[in-house]
Amino acid sequence: MKNNKATIIILLALGLVGLYFVIQYYGKKQSWYENYTESKKDPYTLYLTAKILKNYYPGHHFYPVKKSFVKTLKKKNNASGNYLFFGDQFYISETGVDSLLSFIEKGNNAFIATKRLPYSLIFRLFSGNKFCTEKDYTGEEAIFDELANVNLIHPNLQIPGGNPLKFMGRYKARTHRWNFIPTRYICDSGFHAAGTLNNKFVNFGYIPYGKGRVYFHTNPVVFTNYFMVREKGKKYLDGIMAHLKDDNIYYEIAARSPIIDRQQNRNNHRRAPSFGNQGPLTYILSQRPLAIAWYLLMSIGVLFLAFRGKRKQRIIPIVEKNENTSLIFIQNISNLYFQQGNNKQLSLQKFIHFQDFVRSKYALNFKKNTSDFAVRLSQKSGIAESKIQEILTIHDNINNSTYLSDATLTKFHMAINHFYKNCK
Repeated sequence: MKNNKATIIILLALGLVGLYFVIQYYGKKQSWYENYTESKKDPYTLYLTAKILKNYYPGHHFYPVKKSFVKTLKKKNNASGNYLFFGDQFYISETGVDSLLSFIEKGNNAFIATKRLPYSLIFRLFSGNKFCTEKDYTGEEAIFDELANVNLIHPNLQIPGGNPLKFMGRYKARTHRWNFIPTRYICDSGFHAAGTLNNKFVNFGYIPYGKGRVYFHTNPVVFTNYFMVREKGKKYLDGIMAHLKDDNIYYEIAARSPIIDRQQNRNNHRRAPSFGNQGPLTYILSQRPLAIAWYLLMSIGVLFLAFRGKRKQRIIPIVEKNENTSLIFIQNISNLYFQQGNNKQLSLQKFIHFQDFVRSKYALNFKKNTSDFAVRLSQKSGIAESKIQEILTIHDNINNSTYLSDATLTKFHMAINHFYKNCK
């Protein structure tokens, strides 16, 4: 019965593991981490934003920049319009900075939404003595909270009540880093504020350059799917786009990856396929022969456990031998009396031990004033009656005395020990 229960439990556990496996690899999964890509529909990707921007300006083109903006400008003679970037960080080379600033200087606009403003571009924009209070831009500041509220400053673009945001994880709200531009850079010669975070920090602004402007936004997560599916999210994007001009859109994708990584990817594109972060099991299941072998192996394992659980004999428990703990207790007490020098109590304990030995071996119980005890014990043990009577006589003397000498204790011990050694 126990074996059947164990088998059922094992099969149920394997079934649950199999169900989890199927859901994990074949079910619809969502990642709740920021991943600025257009190819996935997870909460924190740019799928909706890219889809909206493709047809945002009717009559104008949408150019996804997949290699580099420098090469795009070389292909497009007299390129004009708006340069847009959304990502965790903005990776751009010095050549890229030159091309982008040349593009903006002609009267075009750039909108860069990133957590960290690109220093190589910031330093070029603030060349000379254009800083407000410091010589170098030291970085963004931030608040850490689950909630935030973003809005635009222009009175015609403001959203009543703002655009409230709550950063969610898979199961509950999570603390998020909401970046903003330090106040010391918001001045006529530096950043011009265009949007706020929690109504008091600036997270959206622009820097004039030549005839154009470079717009910066420090919270790209605002433009991900989770916030864009809401009416205020779309309205906030419309307000951002209202700062740009009705023209072509150059949507940068390549600048999301470091320049070194891009070069390595070009060199390694012919190498063996990488499993990425999905694990080797994903690749095994994507190949039909490997998937069949995997499921066959799993089935054999289930059958083996099922039949082995029924046929395996139950383990026979080890039965330990019973011990007479009373004798051990008497010996321990005797040792205690010996250490204390209490000869009388020690002798009485030895006689109790002698009585227990006779009772268990010969089925004889000692009783006082019993004249035939020595006779019967002598017959069964083969010890002379006189030796047994000696033990009983010494015991009576010990009972009737208040003090017992070492010589008497030794004599009593020798008499009992003689019985133990010679009894049959």
